[in-house]
Amino acid sequence: MLTRSAPYEKSAIWRSQFVTYSSGANLTEIVGGGTLHHPNDPTTPPEMNTFHMDGPTIFKFAAQQVGPFLDRFFEQLEWERSDVDVLVPHQASRHAVLQLTGRFGFRREQVFLNLAERDNCVAASILFAFAEAVTCGTIQRGGRVLLVGTGAGLTIGACALTY
Repeated sequence: MLTRSAPYEKSAIWRSQFVTYSSGANLTEIVGGGTLHHPNDPTTPPEMNTFHMDGPTIFKFAAQQVGPFLDRFFEQLEWERSDVDVLVPHQASRHAVLQLTGRFGFRREQVFLNLAERDNCVAASILFAFAEAVTCGTIQRGGRVLLVGTGAGLTIGACALTY
C-alpha cells in the first residue's frame, strides 16, 4: 500500500489515529477459540466458533463515537473537513457511509463510494476503494485524502495523507 514517492512528488502522511472502545467488544465477537473453548473440544458448541454481530446496536454505538473521534482527529490535524479532496471510508453499508455527509461535516462529492460494485469487503474495503479512486482519477497526485474505518471491538481509525 505504501511506497516511497518520487523526489518531485509531495506525498505525505500527516496524521493517523486509532481508538478502541472495548465496551463494544461484546457486540461483535467470536466466543469460542483458544484454549478455553477449543473448536475441536466436543464440549464446545459449534455456534461458539462462529462470528456474531449485533448490527443495529454496533451501528448506533459507532455513530455516537465517530463524531467526537473525527473532531479530535481534525483538531490535531489542523485541516478543516472542507480541505479534504476525497474521503475514502470503510464501505460497511451505504447508510453508514452516507452518515459521513451532513452529520459529520463532509459533502457528498467528497465521499468515494464503491459499495454498489464491491459490497462490503470487510478489512479490504478501504484498500479497494482507494485503488479504484486512484484508477478512475477521483484521487489525483497532490490531493488531500482521508481514510476512515471502523472495526470490531469497536475500533475507529483515520489517516490523513497527501497522495
